[in-house]
Amino acid sequence: MTRTLRVALGSLLVLAATLPAVGQQKKDSADLGDKEHALQQTQKRLKEERAKAADARKREAGLLSELEAIDRRLSEKRKQVAILDGRIQRSQAEMSELQRDIVRLEGQRSGQEDALAQRLRTMYRLQVQGAPCPCSCRVTTPSPRPFDCAIWPRSPRWTPE
Repeated sequence: MTRTLRVALGSLLVLAATLPAVGQQKKDSADLGDKEHALQQTQKRLKEERAKAADARKREAGLLSELEAIDRRLSEKRKQVAILDGRIQRSQAEMSELQRDIVRLEGQRSGQEDALAQRLRTMYRLQVQGAPCPCSCRVTTPSPRPFDCAIWPRSPRWTPE
């Protein structure tokens, strides 16, 4: 019995020693399955991120070409603005020159109006005194004699003295 007992105890010990190893193997294979699943998920995410990166590179190239086109249009518009600025400055200079001319011509006109008013007053005085009109108005008609000139005060600025 001792011998059978020993064999039984020995087989029990071997069995007890192997049971944790079998349980460990199941546990290890379950951990291994979880790790494989996690690895597959990580690979899947990596593929997705790579696809996103490739898509972003494509969009980046498109955006860069758009930015370059915008930059070209902006530089063209800046050139147009510079041309328009030059035209505006020339127009303003021309306007100021024309304003100076207007002031000068108004002064001349005022002087001429004063001189003409003085002449008209003189002519009126001569006519009132009975002298013939100093101007000769001629009409190209068959009649050889000149018209008589009559000066009438019609302008509010002109008043006989």
